[in-house]
Amino acid sequence: MHVTPRPPESARHRHALRGAWATAAALGGLLLTLATAPAHAAVGISPTAPTAGEAARALVGTWRWSREGDQCTETYEYRADGTGSITSRDERSIHRYRLSAQPSMGGFYTLTSEVLRDYGGKDCAELDEDDTGRTYTLYLLMSTDRDAHLLCYEQSQQRCFGPLRRVLPGSASVAPGTR
Repeated sequence: MHVTPRPPESARHRHALRGAWATAAALGGLLLTLATAPAHAAVGISPTAPTAGEAARALVGTWRWSREGDQCTETYEYRADGTGSITSRDERSIHRYRLSAQPSMGGFYTLTSEVLRDYGGKDCAELDEDDTGRTYTLYLLMSTDRDAHLLCYEQSQQRCFGPLRRVLPGSASVAPGTR
């Protein structure tokens, strides 16, 4: 899958998207455009949504993605209690998240994250600002096998990053068939 970086439209826009979790400042901060809809289909991501509650359970765990240009890696951990952490290059943050119980008509779940504590360090967007207290909203589209998901800035597959792939418990590798 080809992912092309897209520069922010303004410094304010870049700052708002900055960790759009970078951590959920944080959910990425890196504004990327996925190349085509068929690329999404190649990893099994479609608007067919899991049932109520299934997506929230499926999100619990550790997810990883690497930026294509410089291979900078971000790791997202979601716990069942609604808290989690995000690591982006040298930055680590703790966040509280909420996933909507039902998807939109297009299959997107609303994912809201508040950065509870940003421990600093330069993130994958080359920024080192403190995002403590910031809240971000992204739209999650889960793969049919629940081993990958996209995070989008709107309820469309036009401005997304990922796919984030599930990391197997006790392993640094991603789930089979999700590379």
